[in-house]
Amino acid sequence: MTISLEKINNEVILIFHHLDLFKRMNEIISKNVHFSRMDSTVITWMRRAFTVDLVMGIGRICDTDKRTQSLVRFLEELKGHPELLTRDAYLQLYKSDNALMLEFANRDFDGLVGSGEQQYTSDKVDADIEQLTEEGACKKIRDFRDQYIAHSDSNKDNTPPTYDDMLAAFEVIKEIVKKYNLLLRATSMVSLTPTIQGDWEEVLTIPWIAKT
Repeated sequence: MTISLEKINNEVILIFHHLDLFKRMNEIISKNVHFSRMDSTVITWMRRAFTVDLVMGIGRICDTDKRTQSLVRFLEELKGHPELLTRDAYLQLYKSDNALMLEFANRDFDGLVGSGEQQYTSDKVDADIEQLTEEGACKKIRDFRDQYIAHSDSNKDNTPPTYDDMLAAFEVIKEIVKKYNLLLRATSMVSLTPTIQGDWEEVLTIPWIAKT
């Protein structure tokens, strides 16, 4: 495969990091009563810049263009390697002959594929692709990116997505990424949001313009 799951993970974790920052910054701005008495130019720009960044990130992950290395393209390639999605391949990930471990492995695979099933079939992969491209919040965000951000479309007839739509798109992406990490790596990803190292709020604690 030309697109690695590791690359997809890195891309997804980065945009979830940006989502976390967006939420934290929005909370700080909303709680600061001083901002309500100030000109809103910078705050409005910051919120829009964050939103555009997140929309573009979702768009990259859900992109269908054959030139991209998106989650969608990864899944399309994966359909050409059905041997990676079998029960036998999954059990081999555990590298163990321990009966209890294999019982856990079989149980996990049953949970992903269905009790007794031997293959995560291409129609299931197609259903995951459809969630990212053809239905619901992900499509709404991608259409918004194409019509309002990446291009100046004269046929802007779609209702702009809401903040809840954006969060719903992230939820879809999260569940699909977690599923394929479990299927292909036997790795359970509890969270896709990285822990911020260092005091990221420190830069906000000092005046940005020194008065002389």
